[in-house]
Amino acid sequence: MNEEKIQFMDVMYPSGSKQWLKRSAFLRKMVPIYREALFAANAARSGRLLVYQRNRALSRRLPSQKVITYTVDLPSFQDFYALITWLDENSMCYQEGAFCIYIPPQERSQKLFGSVLSAYPPNSGLKILKELKAPTEAKYLSRDVHPLTTRVSDRISYRPLDYLRVANYMYDKGVGPRVYDLVEIQTPHNSLSAYVMQHVAGTVPSVKECTAFLMRLNHLYEDQLVPLLPGWKAASDFLCPDCQGNLIRDEVTGKPLYVDFQAFMIRDARQHITQIADGIHRDVHSGNTHQSIPGLRIGKQGTDFRWNLFKQALQRQGVSVEGSVVFGIGCSAGMIIYSALTDGAAWAIGWDRPAVAAAARKLLLSLGMTRFDILGENISSDTDFPSTLPENMNLSKNPILFFLAMRKHVGFPDSVKNLPFKLMVYEDHEGESLSDVKNYLKEIVDGWGLRTVDVASYMDRDSKRERVIAILRRD
Repeated sequence: MNEEKIQFMDVMYPSGSKQWLKRSAFLRKMVPIYREALFAANAARSGRLLVYQRNRALSRRLPSQKVITYTVDLPSFQDFYALITWLDENSMCYQEGAFCIYIPPQERSQKLFGSVLSAYPPNSGLKILKELKAPTEAKYLSRDVHPLTTRVSDRISYRPLDYLRVANYMYDKGVGPRVYDLVEIQTPHNSLSAYVMQHVAGTVPSVKECTAFLMRLNHLYEDQLVPLLPGWKAASDFLCPDCQGNLIRDEVTGKPLYVDFQAFMIRDARQHITQIADGIHRDVHSGNTHQSIPGLRIGKQGTDFRWNLFKQALQRQGVSVEGSVVFGIGCSAGMIIYSALTDGAAWAIGWDRPAVAAAARKLLLSLGMTRFDILGENISSDTDFPSTLPENMNLSKNPILFFLAMRKHVGFPDSVKNLPFKLMVYEDHEGESLSDVKNYLKEIVDGWGLRTVDVASYMDRDSKRERVIAILRRD
């Protein structure tokens, strides 16, 4: 018997029965069967199987953020043991977990993974899954990398992309770090799945801080956050003061953060999304959830329909959103940003009134989006947009500006011309004619050094009135 199985029996069985298990081949074979049955029964009784089924149904309907692939000059790794050996040979600092390897920010990682990390904030670490496959194929809780993972937990565990919704929920509630992205790191012969995430540097919380944190976690359990482990309150991963290294007092905020989001599920992600969308009607411009959520029957205005029109207009100019940075002035509920990210935008930055921005941020997080910043600004003709851009962001990737139905609200703020965009997508207001739009655009064509390269009209599905889309290019 291997050492891990003996250790498992030491915990699960009293000393007398342990001797029988070590001597009896039949009983040893029964141990994994018993564990599978016990886990399955607990999963069914606790509702975790139902949570998995809900998540699976939602993932089939809801478009995910498109995974970006980075080709990195690394050797091919036969398995995660080879990856660890390579990290040791390159004097890399890392932390090994049961299912992943975490590489904190360091000078060596910038040298070896610089093509990946340069696209994200400088405090980014890499959490690489031990199952060396692309994110669309890998499993986080894989039996291939941990001998005590049950077949049931292997089957009901989330896909790597699904865990973005879990990590985002924890970040939004202030109990976990931010995940910036899930990427594919492609080597000459295989692929790695890696979460790019906020590095949490700090100290071990006090018992008092840990106890207060677990009370907060229990409150979230009553809401949407479901620990994967049955009887989680007694598990070592939730014992004070540091929850087996998973709880760290962040040196920046002074708050405890739980770094292992894979230990949780969302009880009903669709319900969570719907609750956020229903609450947005108090904050968005039109007084209702007018932007529909692709894949879900929520909202009125056809986001998919409008987005396809924008894409077609850009394609006529030989431009794709994939790999580009997207700016959105007056981003409202954020559904155009959502569409851009599902089509592979490298990053998206949106601006709207503070209350609207907060609601859009929550909605995008609940949908599993990570590559974005929504900035709350009381937009006016005097707003200085460039000064609000996040620091240390790579904004050189063919930036595209979306200025959709905003002219009547704020005109054309002069500072918009100083944003580093190459193309501008303009959408008119209802009731404006093609000649009206051309006259309005003359102001920025002359003042901002742009030229109109495409103008097209379409019939709005809601108002049944003609709308106009224009593409302007900066030479």
